[in-house]
Amino acid sequence: MVAERAGRLKLNGRLTSYSPLSRFAELDFLAIGIEGKKQLWQNLRDGADLATRLPDVDFDGLVERAQRQRDDIEPFRRAAGEAALRGG
Repeated sequence: MVAERAGRLKLNGRLTSYSPLSRFAELDFLAIGIEGKKQLWQNLRDGADLATRLPDVDFDGLVERAQRQRDDIEPFRRAAGEAALRGG
């Protein structure tokens, strides 16, 4: 717990709470991860032709689910970015 708080102080200048920039960075990294996952499903489906070789795997459904996840976090990511960039 002490190391976590020291890490927070080092990265964002606050000891007991997240800074707006930290929240934005976390949500941005999450968005990047979801986009990567979506690209992976698309590449496996299309580039590796796994949709044909693995007909029981719903690649389209996995791509759509990743897009829904991305859409779900976007308002929070955008709001966190606006808060971080205006300094509050």
